[in-house]
Amino acid sequence: MRRSKTTLAITADAIYTDESNLYGIVAGCIKNHKHDTVCHIAKEWVRGEVHTGTIDGYWGLLKRGIIGSFHQVSIKHVHRYLSEFQFRWNNREAESMFMLVVAALVIGTTLPYAELIGKLNQDGFHAFIHPVD
Repeated sequence: MRRSKTTLAITADAIYTDESNLYGIVAGCIKNHKHDTVCHIAKEWVRGEVHTGTIDGYWGLLKRGIIGSFHQVSIKHVHRYLSEFQFRWNNREAESMFMLVVAALVIGTTLPYAELIGKLNQDGFHAFIHPVD
């Protein structure tokens, strides 16, 4: 794991992980939190409030979405995929999920196709490329 920042721009009261050493690096970058682990090697899955079930569920949702819907992900747009699945996860129990999505689409801004694909013309501006009929 390559460290790109010394601190992450998030706060957390507690971080619960398994016993991997990699999580200590990440947890060390977040200030003012408690870090506790469960030991999966010793078949410990839950200890009080400490477990990894929530993040395992999120990664399962993301993986099924990518494999089942998108099939592949461009590294250029990975932040967009993660944002979508973060929204889905955070609203997974919302009874009006469809209305939340419609409202977000109505009040949101559009992403022009040229910006999506990142094509620039000779002047350095995004070119508007129209598909050939």
